[in-house]
Amino acid sequence: NNKQLVLNTKLAEHGKELQSLNDQKDRFFSFVAHNLKNPFNTIMGFSELMQRTTETRDMEKARQYSALIYDRSTQVQKVLSNLLEWSRLQRRTFECRPETFELSSLAKDVLEMNTREASRKDIHFSITGHDNLYVTADRSMITTVLQNLVSNALSFTPASGKVSVTCSADGQQATVAIADTGVGIS
Repeated sequence: NNKQLVLNTKLAEHGKELQSLNDQKDRFFSFVAHNLKNPFNTIMGFSELMQRTTETRDMEKARQYSALIYDRSTQVQKVLSNLLEWSRLQRRTFECRPETFELSSLAKDVLEMNTREASRKDIHFSITGHDNLYVTADRSMITTVLQNLVSNALSFTPASGKVSVTCSADGQQATVAIADTGVGIS
């Protein structure tokens, strides 16, 4: 009886854990759907407007709309890339491929990828810290992490704000800090 009681208790604990994981999965899919829905609606709307402007031969408007379509498509691509990375981590098929690279230049590249969104909101980027700060890590994963942090900073920083990146080293430890003038996290 004691053995049966212990097994039932473990089964109940596993059931609660499974329910919690299922709830997390549902919240995650809801988050993903929300983050994909808005850019797709924007892309569809501007595509329709672009069709109309090409009929009237307003090429300047068509160029503006195509730039907006490109921006939103880039956002969707980032979300999908993050989903694929997350999926690989969940299935444990992720393979770490460390290489040596210069951290400040990688951070500059990530900022460069986001200049269009920053200029759209009139957000100023700054980067400080060590040049020639070499690290050994999975470059792709570090790029993904930095891209997510910069993207979040841009999303939650009001117009005319600032996003700053600082690269530093302390002995064998390298640090990248990203700060913004947004509302922050409690």
